[in-house]
Amino acid sequence: MVVLFPNQWTAVEDIMRVEAQQILRVPEVGKDNFSFVTQGPPGVLELLIIASSKPLRNTLQALRRIASRQGTRSGPIAAKEPEDIIGSLLDDLDTQERGNSSIHRFDLTQLAVMSISLEVV
Repeated sequence: MVVLFPNQWTAVEDIMRVEAQQILRVPEVGKDNFSFVTQGPPGVLELLIIASSKPLRNTLQALRRIASRQGTRSGPIAAKEPEDIIGSLLDDLDTQERGNSSIHRFDLTQLAVMSISLEVV
């Protein structure tokens, strides 16, 4: 799993906030210090875009811990074992009291997800 946004790991929490109707380009030319290049080996990759009207504070903290371990202040991070990120995301989006951590409930009016598959040839 590679996380492209947010990508300013030492900035304030509001850096990951995207306003309604705002256009977000990742990477942003002139601002981000990386580019997104697809290259071999051939195969399929998936881009997963997750947006929430609820702050994803636990997820951001998990991502910052990974960035810190990798010595990354900005730019994409690679999570070889993404369980911590996924668990934090589920906790952030969960709408029920913390009784049973293996069952999650979500308010789908606060969440949007889009998946895009790309084939590298």
